[in-house]
Amino acid sequence: GLGLPIELQLDHLLQHAIRSGKSFGRRSLLPSLVGAGSNRLVAISRRLPPANALQGSSIRGCPFLYSASVTKTEQSLAGRIRGHLARHAAYYWVPLLYSAAVFYLYREIFSGGEGFGWDTTETYWPDLVYLSESFGQGEWPLWNPFDRGGYPYSSDPQPGMFYPVHWLLSAVGLLSGETGWSFIQFKMLLHHVIGGICMHAFLRYRGLPTLAAIVGGMALIASSPWLIHKASNLLMPMVWTPLIWMATDALLRTPTWRRALVLALSLYIAGSAGSPPGFFYVL
Repeated sequence: GLGLPIELQLDHLLQHAIRSGKSFGRRSLLPSLVGAGSNRLVAISRRLPPANALQGSSIRGCPFLYSASVTKTEQSLAGRIRGHLARHAAYYWVPLLYSAAVFYLYREIFSGGEGFGWDTTETYWPDLVYLSESFGQGEWPLWNPFDRGGYPYSSDPQPGMFYPVHWLLSAVGLLSGETGWSFIQFKMLLHHVIGGICMHAFLRYRGLPTLAAIVGGMALIASSPWLIHKASNLLMPMVWTPLIWMATDALLRTPTWRRALVLALSLYIAGSAGSPPGFFYVL
């Protein structure tokens, strides 16, 4: 024998197998140990898990097994991340691309110049602030006492009280404590970005190449009607139009209740955005 207890001999051989990169199982270790017919050794080997279960385990006296499995895990994680980025890179660079384009088109806002005014600051901003503050107080804003002597806030479609994007923006405002002038500017610019992304996605969905999708998305956010109505809530429903087109195409191609639900949700998002005329144009 090796002059060592059976358990230490077994640990030693496990370490050697890991260093050499050889595969091994429970029975393959027996001939290398003293007394292949030893009942004690057989009992120990039977307690070992299968070879594929040993990877990632921490065995006493066998640090190489643990470190090797960590390395493989790290490599596997890095490989999965690289594979995900290779398959879904557009999920990241497309939003960045249209964000950069909108930033360039309206760079004066970020340089301290004038921002969106008129209805944006006189109507859309107070409505969104009131919605955010009401949520912060745990209230569902049915009545607004601060505007026009008080009026039924929930009955007015323009504030977009049921618009999911407004819910998210209200949550951001509560968490950041910021519902100032920059808050409403961000909301308007966000919808320009959404419009470009949705148009890009629709064109890719229709099978057009990436370059054509970029041209289409950029043509939308830089078009004359878009620039003229850049601060109008008319654009709020219209930015979702390509999403409705995609949902309609999918439903007509293969009618299912799930695809009908997606179409209904996309119509709901556009219809709740706060502009009945804009939603009429979508339809």
